[in-house]
Amino acid sequence: TLNVIPRWQLDDGSWCEDSHVFTLANARCKKDNTDIIRNTFGTLLNTELKQIRDWGMLSIDEGSVGWGGQGERTIPVEIFMAGDILFYAIALGKEGYATWWCNYCQLFKTNWQVADHELGTPWTMESLKQHASNVEFGPINMSVQDKCGVKEQPLFDAIEIDHYIPPVLHL
Repeated sequence: TLNVIPRWQLDDGSWCEDSHVFTLANARCKKDNTDIIRNTFGTLLNTELKQIRDWGMLSIDEGSVGWGGQGERTIPVEIFMAGDILFYAIALGKEGYATWWCNYCQLFKTNWQVADHELGTPWTMESLKQHASNVEFGPINMSVQDKCGVKEQPLFDAIEIDHYIPPVLHL
């Protein structure tokens, strides 16, 4: 589902908001996993999200709407993604990591559960992709701790890690 939420500021300084919901894809199966999503809508959706991210602007020109900031009015666009914990893990190439690894950094459960623990190294999409390459093509005997829950390249790399909205229940 794509939720488009345009926000604009009126002349008096107050803000208005509208909401539009579009269905982009629907995969119904007994067990979602990376292979199913990649082989159905995942790769195409990621490609389209990259294009929207690269355009960065919605353009409005004489009543028509387009992308790329060429119209008489432009609206900046930010992309966020949300889903359940399984989808979140699949999207970031961490299927099966569950609650063992921090969503935002490279700390293991026993480290981040300690009160006043030292902050971990935050993930970025680039560092996650590099780490996935190390996991995929690195030493065969790489330890579980060294993998940090990463199994493969992120399925949706069009969206930065800080724009993923993990399920609040799992935080």
